[in-house]
Amino acid sequence: MMLTWSNVLRRRSSQPGWVADVWWEIEANGVIFDGLRRRVQVDGYLVHLPAREAAVLSLLMTRPGQVVHRCALLSAAWGTGCTRSSALDRLLRRLQRRLAPSPVSPIRIHRVGDNGYVFGASANYR
Repeated sequence: MMLTWSNVLRRRSSQPGWVADVWWEIEANGVIFDGLRRRVQVDGYLVHLPAREAAVLSLLMTRPGQVVHRCALLSAAWGTGCTRSSALDRLLRRLQRRLAPSPVSPIRIHRVGDNGYVFGASANYR
């Protein structure tokens, strides 16, 4: 699996105290994620993500093929610690549907038991 990470720093103003925009794109498993605009390009389709889904996807995509624990995903989405919340499962099901715009699209996010989720090719993590 290939992961491409692009950082771009752009200066908005030449005045003292200028504000810089940092935006980045992550590309993995046929998905291009634009972190600044919270947009995902999947199989030629452009999908806009809500903030929580974007935070969870960025965490998963920066660790392709690795299991990301539920606590880390909950913290990314809600800023809370580890709880047994079904809200995370619902959020990830919505995100899975967004990342599969057609019936032939591969499943890109997989649940790993009760431990967490993995982004990438299907594997048996038990």
